[in-house]
Amino acid sequence: MLALAGLALVLVVAALSINKLLPRRAPTWLLIVVALALAPVILYVVTRPYSA
Repeated sequence: MLALAGLALVLVVAALSINKLLPRRAPTWLLIVVALALAPVILYVVTRPYSA
């Protein structure tokens, strides 16, 4: 659970930082929602047991 919260925080900060560099900015709420939605998916893919 702590890993999920940490990954979500990193994704939110990264999304907001990248958004500042883009010429056309996306809504902040949209970036936060996407980052929070991607966090469990990334954590699952990284930690799933390997099956051949």
